[in-house]
Amino acid sequence: MEKLHKYCLSLILLLLVGSLYSQTYTLSVENAEYQPLQGGTLLVNDVWDNPELNVSIGFPFEYFTETVQNLAATSGISYISLAAPPVDDVFSLFIIYGVDLVDRGFLDSNSLSPISRKVTGSQGSRVFTIEYENAGFYYDLFTNGTSTDYVNFQMSLYEANGDIVFHFGPSSVTMPELDFLGLTGPVVGLAENYDAFHDVVLGETLLLAGDPGSPAVYTNYQNVNLEGTIPENTLYRFSRESTSAHEPVANKVSHFLYPNPTTGLLQWSGDVDTDLISTIQVYNVQGQLVANLNPAKSMDINNLPSGMYAMRFQKDKVMFTERIVRLPE
Repeated sequence: MEKLHKYCLSLILLLLVGSLYSQTYTLSVENAEYQPLQGGTLLVNDVWDNPELNVSIGFPFEYFTETVQNLAATSGISYISLAAPPVDDVFSLFIIYGVDLVDRGFLDSNSLSPISRKVTGSQGSRVFTIEYENAGFYYDLFTNGTSTDYVNFQMSLYEANGDIVFHFGPSSVTMPELDFLGLTGPVVGLAENYDAFHDVVLGETLLLAGDPGSPAVYTNYQNVNLEGTIPENTLYRFSRESTSAHEPVANKVSHFLYPNPTTGLLQWSGDVDTDLISTIQVYNVQGQLVANLNPAKSMDINNLPSGMYAMRFQKDKVMFTERIVRLPE
């Protein structure tokens, strides 16, 4: 099957700046015994390579500023990631294990790497888990004709507090340069509102880099990945900050301005009354105030260099942040 390498590499290279203010999630790293999923429901009934998935979470789950009930994977992305909402022109990503994986029995049409899901707990405290068991590395299998290396991992979503957990089990990576296609380890993290057509992230980004046992978190654009194999029993917990699914949001991310990305001209969507909007403060990716705009039905930002900007304004006594991408002319 033809692999969309260019698309996948651009996903690493162009995960741009996240929030210029507080992040929705913070990372903690734990060591917890990995327990294989018992009694889960199989999501793929045959050997797989970039499987199409549409998975029910089983309860409403707030991911960044959206409430979602399904996760999707598309054959157009070979990295192990799930999108919410279902794959469209713009979607938010759970990048669980940014490596090209495959069913270890793919060449023999003998499924050896099940993908399954399970929901546990009672209403209000439910936990959704998806598991990739005994998954092989694409380049190991198709270069050597047999699958030597493998990984096990799970992603869990917690209804009670909105936490996202990536948990890693037994693995064997004896050929890292081949398995990771020249990188030193997998890409892991979260990305809000990835625009596949323009290859940019319009919202927040959290990417893990460096030592898998104590990774750094990059919230701005970086070409980063973990360095080495993630040790067995490592658990990455992305915990929601105080603006959680159960608390009012005082600084909201809005989607009032279009087109986004833009070559310079912005307009308000819907029936926005510009008389009720305060002066718009424009910040660059370094958090520097670079412009003040008077709200109008149409606004020109041609004088700003190409790049990512945050437009901050007050509407109905609530402070909003609109992230805008200014494209080169």
